[in-house]
Amino acid sequence: GRDGKVVTATTTTAAAEAIPITVIPVAVRPVERVVSVVGTLAAAEESELASETEGQLMVVEADLGDRVAAGQVLARVRSDVLEAQLREAEAAYESASADQTRAKPLRDSGVIAVQEYERVRTEQEVTRARRGRLRIEVERAAIRAPFAGSVSARLASVGDYVRPGVVVFRLVQDDPLKFRGDVPERNVPEIQVGQTLRVTVDAYPGETFNGRIARVGAASDPTARSLAFEGDVPNADHRLRPGFFGRG
Repeated sequence: GRDGKVVTATTTTAAAEAIPITVIPVAVRPVERVVSVVGTLAAAEESELASETEGQLMVVEADLGDRVAAGQVLARVRSDVLEAQLREAEAAYESASADQTRAKPLRDSGVIAVQEYERVRTEQEVTRARRGRLRIEVERAAIRAPFAGSVSARLASVGDYVRPGVVVFRLVQDDPLKFRGDVPERNVPEIQVGQTLRVTVDAYPGETFNGRIARVGAASDPTARSLAFEGDVPNADHRLRPGFFGRG
């Protein structure tokens, strides 16, 4: 203006346009963190069953792929001579036991000397021990499954002559199976026992088999920079086989 003051003109604007706001409820949900690995399915237990005695295989009662129960007889080695010796030992033990029974009251009454009674008692113990040993040898002539599982190999036939240590069967326990793999070092903090494990195999595309992390290694492989782990995968229907390659 004329007096040197600055005059500011004020302009009133129209009301701002309304802004739409969308309101949604807040929820807390778990977020799945996935670590992908590759590995191999392995039998929970695997055993080579060998003959414990020498002789000819007279009976073979299991073959490749058969399901067997714990304690089931899979094969028998010829044991007729041992069985005859066992019957003889049992008769000798019964005779010695009868002698000991008759000798005890005679010793108590002083009819026979203590030394004579001790000889009779010792004879009873010797025949008892021989009977027990032959029972064990006859039992060893039967090759039994130590656990329930499947026969993965039969390596002898009826008529073969076997010796102690000769492997006759290979047996695998396939329920549950072990999924063995390696996890990179960067993912080690995320792996814990008890976590859910999902496995897929090429034999059954589109199917997922669920299990649990069972064991985590205590030391990392310095070459591969990874840590080994194992998961248990139920296999009640026995569709999965030891040796399958899997993705976890």
